[in-house]
Amino acid sequence: MFSENARQVWIKRIESGVSLQYGSKAARDDKLLVLIAVSHNGLDLAYASDRLKKDNEIVITAIRQNIEALQFADKDLQYQFIEGGVDLLNDFSSVSAEKIADEEKFNLLYEKLMGLIKRQEEIALEILNVKSEMISLCPDKADFVVNDLENKTKIKTK
Repeated sequence: MFSENARQVWIKRIESGVSLQYGSKAARDDKLLVLIAVSHNGLDLAYASDRLKKDNEIVITAIRQNIEALQFADKDLQYQFIEGGVDLLNDFSSVSAEKIADEEKFNLLYEKLMGLIKRQEEIALEILNVKSEMISLCPDKADFVVNDLENKTKIKTK
């Protein structure tokens, strides 16, 4: 998998004119990155992974940018486009690279949030375990443990 930091570096490179030709194997197999690359230079389809050369959205974006990119598409897709002609290109709904980038960022943030929630659950469980152990060691201080520590561990959202 391609890291978000590496992806952002490559997006800036592509936007400044650097070809996907110089990308790593991971970069050439990253759908978002390849989509952005072929939207700038359709001929960069030549450097996409074989998997992405079979992707309708990638190929259509490349062809719309430069019709000569068709030669680099998967052979089956080449035949489909040749048989279907221009109508086939127009029938596919186009999704902007920006929308895909926003969706990718949303997914990354969602994964981060899920990780934080999991960590929060683990911390809460650890707090309960420590509280229980403290109460079992000094039952006479149970009120202190329950009341004082709970007040100090509340998350303030304001």
